Amino acid sequence: MIFLFLLLSFLQVGLFSYGGSEGSLALLQHEIVEQQHWLTSDEFAQLLALSNVLPGDFAVQFAAYVGYVALTGKGFWAVIGGSLTATMAVALPSVFWSECCERLRGIFSNNDIKESMLTLLRPLAPGIVLAAILLLCNQHIFGSLNLDKWEFITSIFLFVATLLGITLFRVKPLFMLLLCGIAGIILY
Repeated sequence: MIFLFLLLSFLQVGLFSYGGSEGSLALLQHEIVEQQHWLTSDEFAQLLALSNVLPGDFAVQFAAYVGYVALTGKGFWAVIGGSLTATMAVALPSVFWSECCERLRGIFSNNDIKESMLTLLRPLAPGIVLAAILLLCNQHIFGSLNLDKWEFITSIFLFVATLLGITLFRVKPLFMLLLCGIAGIILY
């Protein structure tokens, strides 16, 4: 039964997420943390941080890890099967849509319908990314002003410094990640 839940949950993420990995964050968080309870909110945030460091699409990385976690204790082959089921479920819709788009590309190459659809979809991507950002602005990422003022202030400082460094000063994100890691080690 758990295989069916993995398949349906990650198939839903693969089918209905728009805007790349960032667009799938809210749906991933809803399915993994709130619906199925495979991860806690804190584990989700830690997995997201790790996934951003690793190359590739983090929806696939989430799928592989959650498939593993959901079946931990059920045996080696069950864990491998869970990871493969979740990973294939999140990846197959992209393959399907890519193939459909490739076949339809010639039909809609210079078409007003295509331009109208793209005009309607363009504003969605920033909204989805903003929703993902707001979803991650929680106590597990930034800490709490009531619980630990130092952790909260440090987290906000690193967030603002990273935002300013990447947007205003055009510092490479990987370099900012390295600097924040060093600052985190020093400050904590």
